[in-house]
Amino acid sequence: MILLSLAFLLTLLFSPYSHFGSSLVIPNIAKKTKRVSDSAATQQRIVGGINALEGEWPWQVSMHFSGQLYCGASALSDEWLISAAHCFSKERLADPRMWMAHLGMLNQGNAKHVAEIRRFVVHEYYNARNFDYDIALVQLKKAWPSSLAQYIQPICLPAPSQTFTEGHRCWVTGWGYRSEQGKELKNTDKLIIISQSECKRSYGAISPRMLCAGVPSGEQDACRGDSGGPLSCQAHSGGRWFLTGIVSWGSGCGRPNLPGVYTRVANLVLEGFWPLFIIIIIIIIIILFLFFLAGHLDHSQAGSPTNHSLHDFLEYLYQIGQLQQLMWVKIFCIIPKYL
Repeated sequence: MILLSLAFLLTLLFSPYSHFGSSLVIPNIAKKTKRVSDSAATQQRIVGGINALEGEWPWQVSMHFSGQLYCGASALSDEWLISAAHCFSKERLADPRMWMAHLGMLNQGNAKHVAEIRRFVVHEYYNARNFDYDIALVQLKKAWPSSLAQYIQPICLPAPSQTFTEGHRCWVTGWGYRSEQGKELKNTDKLIIISQSECKRSYGAISPRMLCAGVPSGEQDACRGDSGGPLSCQAHSGGRWFLTGIVSWGSGCGRPNLPGVYTRVANLVLEGFWPLFIIIIIIIIIILFLFFLAGHLDHSQAGSPTNHSLHDFLEYLYQIGQLQQLMWVKIFCIIPKYL
């Protein structure tokens, strides 16, 4: 039974399809964003982008500060979002009461659901000087209604072993500026993953937690206001979408040979794997002990041992598996104090 339990758990941990939520709408993503996203006008988006269709990118979230578009984010569950740490790191930006999350939105002003923010969880190693570990969690005050599942869906997180290599085509989405001058914008762009060596030639110091994506001409790119939004990739045509990158920084918007830089999500998942694995093993041991204790007590009180079926046991492990997925994300940020 222990071996079966461990095998089941390992399947959950290493499955490239681990994600937050029971269903996922297959969409089309596009675009990324450059560095700090000062307040962007409400009707602006990605450099060289095209208009998205309603429900095409159901995990895309628009984060508004003091009533204006400021950053993007991605839905991980009905209560948690993931974004860039630099969106919330300054003192004036750290007050959740000043923020609202707009979900299920195609154009600015027509969100299907607007949520208040409970808290931000910024990665403890975030470096504001070089944007390393540029990742944060956003907890909503209330879960978005399940009746909006047609318009709001979580995106998958990549397993530690899952990477998208040089040349893979992905999409970046958002409502940020269409150019450095900030005129009207589009909200999706198709980008190409760029090798780490080429990325370093463009920018110099690039950490393992970063990846570059763009096109040589610079005509497709993220810009101010897109920060924190998703770089989404499909493992294969018609498959699920994965959050490969988070719009982080860059040099200007849409400049030739200067791609956008994204937080590399898979590497942060990998860094968080071993602490999480240890936690899960401890939980399994505790549950096994409780099963043993319950069976022992029932035997001593009723005269016959309690028969816990394998199905019941796997149900417990399944619930742990659902819990570990959110814990996985929290491990590469600061685990909330109330847990």
